[in-house]
Amino acid sequence: MKLLVACCQSQQDTTEDDSVLQIMKSGIDWNLLLNLMDFHRVTPLMARKLAAIGPAGVPESVLEQVRYGQKRTAIDNLEQTAELLRVLRLLQDEGVKVIPFKGTVLARQLYGDLGLRDSCDIDLIVHQQDILAIKRILAAVGYVPPTCLSPAQEIALISSACVYEVRNQNRDVDLEICLRHCRPDKDKQKSQLDEVAEECRSGWCKTDGTDRTPTGSRPVGSPRTR
Repeated sequence: MKLLVACCQSQQDTTEDDSVLQIMKSGIDWNLLLNLMDFHRVTPLMARKLAAIGPAGVPESVLEQVRYGQKRTAIDNLEQTAELLRVLRLLQDEGVKVIPFKGTVLARQLYGDLGLRDSCDIDLIVHQQDILAIKRILAAVGYVPPTCLSPAQEIALISSACVYEVRNQNRDVDLEICLRHCRPDKDKQKSQLDEVAEECRSGWCKTDGTDRTPTGSRPVGSPRTR
């Protein structure tokens, strides 16, 4: 764990990092290190440092694994960034204000490199009152909630939750919509809730062409297995 922290803290891409080299001299359980890298999702950062040290201090089998992980992250993040830009265009073309954050956006801001931060989903900040419009726009391109909620559950979620989740199964992309709550306009809120109820009664859960009934669905708030 000490080596993991030291490599992630280090800003140097050379072997002239005494703290890292000193830890390595004490002996490293490389299998444990690989597991920790994967668990904490810091393989791209570790790969950069271990590659700089090279085979003189790191087993070639370890270098091969971290290089593969680094390339896989870079490819995934490029694909995710392309999808993020597509979603942003769809929403902005409809006049929806949205702010992307975390994910590849944070990687670019922190490291200047999309490939140095592992990211598993797309995160957006939106105004709560725009969620129904966003849901309709994204449903048209394959994004649907992971669980089919009843009208009462949907109303409660939109009214009080911080995050609204949708997934595009065909593209294997999860999208977390973080709701920015504003001072409620009670007339507008009632109109929105009536609209949600009507959508639920008319079967909006079938937007992906399948019968998304609650039976067997993932309970709301439970962790994903992805």
